[in-house]
Amino acid sequence: MGLELVERARRGTLTPAGDFLANYVLRAESLLVQAGLGTAQFRKSGAGSVAVVASSLTGTYLLPPIIAEFQHAHPGVRVSLQLGTAVQAIDLLRSHHAELGFVAGAVGAPEIETEPLLQYDVIIVGKSALVPRRPSRDNLEKLTWISREEGSATRISSDAGLARLGIVP
Repeated sequence: MGLELVERARRGTLTPAGDFLANYVLRAESLLVQAGLGTAQFRKSGAGSVAVVASSLTGTYLLPPIIAEFQHAHPGVRVSLQLGTAVQAIDLLRSHHAELGFVAGAVGAPEIETEPLLQYDVIIVGKSALVPRRPSRDNLEKLTWISREEGSATRISSDAGLARLGIVP
């Protein structure tokens, strides 16, 4: 291509041109994998498998009845569901270990098409005696916070909300 794509001195770090090209290569690879999976359906109608990955809360509370209904309508299709954080789900999609993902929050990658399904609010709760009726930034900053694990969409969302108040957990 006549461009430097990798900075060898920095342990194989991609240059901006390399990063740009890598996104297109990942998209092309994803399309080829999807094409292979799609053409397999022509060999045997109504059979196959789909690997689904979801963030913990979405996969625990939202997906089971949807998957059960799908399985009832399509008994020849095997559905596997793997749970993790939103970041782990995106990594599994990017590495082609899953064909379909459901995550909470705005987590994505350039080669993955996303479609919002529903909107929800993350609400911070606590004992009313801990915070005055009209909490200030200082009141909130002094509290001890318990939140979800790193990479969780709920954690990303709540950290962003706190950051908008000037609080860095």
